[in-house]
Amino acid sequence: MIIPAVIIIGSAPPYYLLWLVWKFFSLVLPSWVYQKGDDICYCCYQRFILFFFENLSGMEIIFHGDALEVMKKKERVIYMSNHQSTMDWIVVHMLAERQGSLGHVRYVMKDSLQAIPLYGFYFYQHGCIFVKRGKFDGSKMNSALNYLRDDKIPSLCNSENYLEKREY
Repeated sequence: MIIPAVIIIGSAPPYYLLWLVWKFFSLVLPSWVYQKGDDICYCCYQRFILFFFENLSGMEIIFHGDALEVMKKKERVIYMSNHQSTMDWIVVHMLAERQGSLGHVRYVMKDSLQAIPLYGFYFYQHGCIFVKRGKFDGSKMNSALNYLRDDKIPSLCNSENYLEKREY
């Protein structure tokens, strides 16, 4: 598992550089155009991360019931979790990828995570919301959620055929 970890961590700086180039070129464009490009880039990067988790770690998701019917729905979802493990976010990404909305995953995170080099600044720009424990600012949360409700920020990571290729 050392080699995949090195590859995943080593891929962050080039991705960040690509994102900075996109951010610079999109400054003169409407914010929804920036968001669309950012979502495409984020989707590609997260698919790269998912490749390692699904193919090298042996992690799998098993669906029961009407999984295909549920995955066909294109809905906006707010999913809240109080981490049960350090890797529970990857399950959310696995589900989002199968529904075709991986690029649109946003997080509500602890404020201290904003200090992580590269990731903290990027997640803020991606539309994630940082909160302080005990000092919740509802107006900050509302403004961030209102931004994400913009209809011009479409669903981008279209993997319609993915469900047909997988067995559940």
